This record gives sequence, structure tokens and C-alpha cells, in this order.
Amino acid sequence: MNVLPLRVWLRVAVVAVIGAATLRAEDFAVESRVYLGNGDRPINESLTVFVAEKAYDFLSDPSEITVVDAAAKRVRLLDPSKRTQTEIDFATLGMFTERLRQRLADHEKGDFRFFARPEFAITHDAASGMFEFASPRLTYRVQAFRAAPAQAGLYWRTSDWLCRLNLLLHPGAPNPLARLEVNATMAGQGVLPRTVELNPAPRNLIDWLPHRRAVIRSDHVWHEPPTPEMLRRTIEADRAAQEFRRLPLSDYLGKGEGR
Repeated sequence: MNVLPLRVWLRVAVVAVIGAATLRAEDFAVESRVYLGNGDRPINESLTVFVAEKAYDFLSDPSEITVVDAAAKRVRLLDPSKRTQTEIDFATLGMFTERLRQRLADHEKGDFRFFARPEFAITHDAASGMFEFASPRLTYRVQAFRAAPAQAGLYWRTSDWLCRLNLLLHPGAPNPLARLEVNATMAGQGVLPRTVELNPAPRNLIDWLPHRRAVIRSDHVWHEPPTPEMLRRTIEADRAAQEFRRLPLSDYLGKGEGR
């Protein structure tokens, strides 16, 4: 019988433990592509990998990594081009969202007040998996499929935090409060999306023209479990979090003093 030296045996054991921890049956990933109108070229692409209680969101352009860490109750941003990082806790993102809600609720215009507490007429076609969230201001259509409740819950919670984060990082981004209402309903249904379509109501006569409608569609391709390449990227993101220079949020965004 061949006996492995202790050093080699330990190395094999460590590799086995890492492999077992990495290849979790409940882990999954989704590739997302966002299109404007009837365009066939995406305006945005991302990969989100869900490992245990973390979600790693890899944005293609600009190249940025967002790690939503449910256990630590924080979001970490990593910029590979500058080798810098920052973090925002869930409490700050939640407070920012509620301040926005209050400002909208106090607004003199009804269109703004609608977005403080959006209400939709919801219809569901079980045969096609299509959900429609209709309102005079905008309509969401989500084609979905059944999923494990834990996976569905994790996905929609992560989507919530990414929506809140997007508004904080990009003040001109679409109001997230309507999407949060849609997410809450979808999470309760235990489903995951194949497509999500946002159709804003026309603001003027020009918007009624078909080629002027600003429909935004996202397509989602799911992987269960994630591929080895996807898992490798999460390991590299964890390594980057140990190595990249930590900055306050304002400095990370280039809005610090003297910038």
C-alpha cells in the first residue's frame, strides 16, 4: 500500500474541503442582458453568482464588482481597474431609500407622489408564467418560472439591494420604489424571472409613436450550479477584497475633496 507523505495528504485534504465548500448544490448564477426598445444589442450585461449568503455581481461596462453580503449586512464595491474598494451597509441604503420615499410623498405633483407608494393592478397567467403589474404611470411584465423558495428569496432580496444601490450611485437612475414593489410580490410567489419588461407611460404625444417608446427589457439565463469559471471569479473577488485599497464612498466615486 502506498502511503502519502503528511504534507501531500494535507494538501489533498485542503483541496477536497475547498471543492466541497465551493460546489454547493443550492448555489446558482444568472447572466443578465438589458435592451432598450426593440434593439438586439444589449446596453448592459452582467453576471450574478450566488454562493451561500453572498451574491457577486460582475458588471461588464464599466468593469465593476458588487458583492452583496447578507450575513454582514453590507454591499462592497470593487474597481479592478484602480484596485480600490468601498462598502455601504444595508442600514445606510435603507435610510436613503426611505428619505426618497418621504420626499416623493410630500411632493406637490401626483406623478411624484405615486412613486412613494406605487400601486399596481396585478394579473398572472399561470400557463405562460407571465405576471403583469399595470398602472397609469408604468407597467412591468415579468415572465417567470418556479424555483426553490430559498433561491427565489435570495435573488429578489439581492435585486432589492442592487436597486437601492443603483439610485445612490447614479442619482439620475430610474426610481427604485416601483421595482421594489414588484420584487416583493415576485418573491412571495417563489419564482425567478426569464424576462422583465418595463414600459413607462407616454409623457407626451411624441412618446405615443412606436419608435419613441422607451421600453426596457432584461433577459436572464440561469445556471444551477454555477460553472467552474463563474466560481473562479467569486474566489478572485474575495481575494481582491483582501488586497484592494479601501476608500470612503465619496473618494471611491471620485467626489472627495480636491477631486
